[in-house]
Amino acid sequence: MENKKLSVLLVGVGGYGGNYVDEMLNHPDRVPDTVLVGAVDPAAEKCFFYNRLVEAGVPIYANLEDFYAEHTADLAVLSTPIHFHKDQTIDCLQHGTQVLCEKPVCATIDDVREMEAARDAAGLPVSIGYQWSHSEPIQHLKKDILAGVLGRPVRMKTLVLWPRDFAYYNRGSGWAGKKSVNGHWILDSVASNATAHYLHNMFFVSGPAMDRSADVADITVETYRANNIETYDTCILRGHLQEGAEILFVVSHAIAKDQNYGPVFEYEFEKGTVKFFRTDEDTEHMTAYLNDGRVIEYGSPSANVIRKFHWAIAVAQGREAVVCGPEAASIHTKCVNAITQMIPDTPVFPEAITVHDEEHQMVYCEGLADVLHQCYETRRLPSELGVAWAKAPQTMDLTHYNSFTPSL
Repeated sequence: MENKKLSVLLVGVGGYGGNYVDEMLNHPDRVPDTVLVGAVDPAAEKCFFYNRLVEAGVPIYANLEDFYAEHTADLAVLSTPIHFHKDQTIDCLQHGTQVLCEKPVCATIDDVREMEAARDAAGLPVSIGYQWSHSEPIQHLKKDILAGVLGRPVRMKTLVLWPRDFAYYNRGSGWAGKKSVNGHWILDSVASNATAHYLHNMFFVSGPAMDRSADVADITVETYRANNIETYDTCILRGHLQEGAEILFVVSHAIAKDQNYGPVFEYEFEKGTVKFFRTDEDTEHMTAYLNDGRVIEYGSPSANVIRKFHWAIAVAQGREAVVCGPEAASIHTKCVNAITQMIPDTPVFPEAITVHDEEHQMVYCEGLADVLHQCYETRRLPSELGVAWAKAPQTMDLTHYNSFTPSL
């Protein structure tokens, strides 16, 4: 029994899920004592690694039901659209399989509670794949915060300006930018997907324990869109953690190709400030500058994004504990739910500032990047800057917010 390999099931092997296929089949030395026992994907033949899976003799199924009719697995990795996360996690748990589910945890805080109940009933771990939460630099920073090295958080802010083209919103099975599909909430947006890591990270590093996030007390939000989507491609959020720290989150996809910027963040604590800046895809720095003159170099949180998979394997093998489960990930989901509930109909940027970029097959807003940089620097929302197109922000107290109630 001691030499039994951990059986791994990959659910969703296209797109981001291909990273796990690559790790299992092309780098077996990095995942010792594991065996890939199946892949589930309704469009597996379209995936980049399809032929590699076939060559390796990995059984491929269109759905979980067919897989479990013939196999079992110790650990399932879910790299599927948001609206599948809850049901697939519960299905795997009920078949005795531990889960690593990609971020965000799921669409609604009500779904989070169902996932937690299923996990508790099965007595099996569930991890949520926020790669920064599993990175050594972020865990090092969080340990220092918990140890009092930096003191309590005072103000935290994040800026991410990432252009996205039409192909981004047309990817997959047509769920991108949608509020719901076939009666299931998705709430896919700039805040819930591509930049979710950086909203979650403010909550995570401020959490009261290594496996918990700080809860949010209130948020004031403006959302906008240039793309023809049901949600929003631009979000400016300011709020407070329940412990009192102010948070600011400024993100957009409606940015010109040459104005790509970030992520950057600045976290102010009682005893110093932590700054993060990414200069390009391969170079980023996270550094703490303490008030007593000390400098702590934490390194690159994005240096080893597959570490969350290695961590989930270690959890399944009993060598580690879950560091980012549904509870830690749920604060991000709570914010996304509240944003949608406050602003159900996203304001559209004026046509006068909307540029239809045929060369790059995208739309963006002229001057938006400058406005958002100013929001980040001054900690103000566009409406507070007097921007002509800005709408009045919406505010919600989230202290007792525990259910997403809009009708589909």
